[in-house]
Amino acid sequence: MAEHELKTWPEYFQAIKRGDKTFELRRNDRDFQVGDILRLSEWEPTTGTYSGSELLVRVTHLMVGGVFGLEPGFVALSITATSPALELAERGLRQMRAEMDADEASRADQ
Repeated sequence: MAEHELKTWPEYFQAIKRGDKTFELRRNDRDFQVGDILRLSEWEPTTGTYSGSELLVRVTHLMVGGVFGLEPGFVALSITATSPALELAERGLRQMRAEMDADEASRADQ
């Protein structure tokens, strides 16, 4: 699971923020995977500046290009909103589970 920082034009950024847009179409140049976190930064293309607004979303599904009219080399990402606190908590839980699994495996080997 990776975190990707992406520029997002204002109209699309605001639609995601409102919950109206639940997908991203992107060039698949980052090996996107289900579970990845996208840090979307609102970017004004006409001025070449960031607004300072950011959103965190998690990739819940992906469709790789080459099917259903999606160009090869692109990907359709289904996304859901998340938060830094939630991400931190989930990372902690994953780490705890991994440590518990390793401890259990170690006991089983004895």
